[in-house]
Amino acid sequence: MGSSGSWYSLVLSILLVSIQGNVLANGSQNKFYPHAPPMKTIQNEYGDQIDCVDFYSQPAFAHPLLRSHKFQMKPSFLPKDLLKDAPSDTNLTAMPKLSLGVNGTCPEGTVPILRGPQDPNIVTKSHRSLPSLQYSTAGHEYAVVSMSGSKYHGSSALLNLWNPLVDANEVGFSLGQLWAVSDINGAINTVEAGWHVFPKFYSGDTRTRLFIYWTSDGYKKTGCYNLKCPGFVQVSTKLAPGAVLPASTYKGSQLYLNFFVYRDPKTAHWWLRVADEWIGYWPRTIFTTLASGATRLEWGGEIINGGTTVHTTTDMGSGHFPSEGLDGVSASFNNLQYVDQNYKVMKPTSVSPIVPRPKCYDLKLFGDVGGNRGYTFFFGGPGRNANCR
Repeated sequence: MGSSGSWYSLVLSILLVSIQGNVLANGSQNKFYPHAPPMKTIQNEYGDQIDCVDFYSQPAFAHPLLRSHKFQMKPSFLPKDLLKDAPSDTNLTAMPKLSLGVNGTCPEGTVPILRGPQDPNIVTKSHRSLPSLQYSTAGHEYAVVSMSGSKYHGSSALLNLWNPLVDANEVGFSLGQLWAVSDINGAINTVEAGWHVFPKFYSGDTRTRLFIYWTSDGYKKTGCYNLKCPGFVQVSTKLAPGAVLPASTYKGSQLYLNFFVYRDPKTAHWWLRVADEWIGYWPRTIFTTLASGATRLEWGGEIINGGTTVHTTTDMGSGHFPSEGLDGVSASFNNLQYVDQNYKVMKPTSVSPIVPRPKCYDLKLFGDVGGNRGYTFFFGGPGRNANCR
C-alpha cells in the first residue's frame, strides 16, 4: 500500500477524522472504537473479535495533531549491529509463532483492531505510575531495573512469557514490560510495551496479552492502553495490540518474545517491533520531550496492590521468587539492549534495581551472562505470603 493511498480511501479518511475529532480529544478514552465498518471481522480460537479496518480509518488519525500526518510503513534506518531475535542459548526455547488466529488474516490495506468495550476509569486510574517515581500511594509495586544518565534512542529485551494469577476482586493487573522515558524538568513522556494479564480491562479475560501504552504528561490526561485512544499508528496486518500470547508452564516449556522500541533518526517517531514484526509507531507530534530521545530506560514487572486491609494475592511473573529457582520456576528478562545516542546497539554495563517490597516481589540480577541470553535478570513473587501481608 503506497503512502498516497487511493483517492476514495483518502476522502473517506478525511470524513472519518472530521467526525471522530468531535468525539475524541487529545488522549481521551473512548468506550468503543469509533472506526468505520470493518472490511472483515475475524473471530479467533479464543473468542476475540478482530476487525480488519481500512488503514486510514484507524483511531490514530482522529488525534488532533495527526490530521495531516505523513505516515511511515517502516523505519527509515536500523542500526547495522542489531542482534538477531531468535535465542541460541540451549536454555531458551524458540519464540512462539504469532498470528491473528487460525480463522483468517486481515487483507492488505487494513489493520487488525481488537474489538471490545472498556471502562475508561480503569485506564486512567490503573496506569498512573512509573517505577523510578516510586508512587507508593498509587498501589503500584515493582521488581525492575533502571538505567539513566545519557540519551537513548531504543530499548529491547527478550521477555519470558507467563500467565500470572490476578486477584479477581481488585482492579489490578500483572505485567512484564519495558519503558522508554523522557523526564526533563518533570515533563514525563513514555512509550511502553510488553505482556500483561488485566481481567477488568478485557471484560474478565485472564489470558496473557500483548499491550502498549504511552503518555505525554506523566499519566495525567494523555495516553492509553493499546488503541483505546488516538495516537499509536498501526501498520501491521498480522498482529494487533491486545493479541493473546502463549505462556510458559511451571517447570515445563518456556516461551520468550522479543520487544524492541526504537526512535527513527529521520522522523523521530518511536517504533515498536515484536519478534520480527513491526507493529507500528508513536508519532513524534504526540510527545513534548520524547521526540528528542529517552533519558531513562526501565525493564521489569509491575502489579497493582488493590488490597485495602491485606496485601493482594496477585502474582508477578510466574508467581515464584527467583530464590525458588530460575528457568522454569521464576520469570526472566534476557538480552537487555539499548540504542545509544549514536545509534549503536549496546548492552547495559550497569543498572539500578528498584525492588521496594522484596518480601512480596523480588529480583535477582545476573548481568551479562554471554551468548544471546546476554544481560539477564529474574523477577517475581506471589504477593501475599507469611512475610508479605
